[in-house]
Amino acid sequence: NNVPVLPCFITMEDSDVLDDDGFFVQEYTIHVAEPIYPDPQKPKDVNVREMMQKNFDVWKRIYEDTYGIALEYAGKVM
Repeated sequence: NNVPVLPCFITMEDSDVLDDDGFFVQEYTIHVAEPIYPDPQKPKDVNVREMMQKNFDVWKRIYEDTYGIALEYAGKVM
């Protein structure tokens, strides 16, 4: 399967509109990044790992650029 990965990531921000419960209505932004292509010179398992990491790196950059904070999972900065 020599197909690209298309990184997509959704972020949320408060709007200026309050809902009936007094909370700000969320606005969603869909981020579609550049495709990540496999290297035809590498075996499939290597491409899978590398493309997964590149995809994660794109998601991380979008998250950190949007929210202005480091991405953390269970207190561990990624």
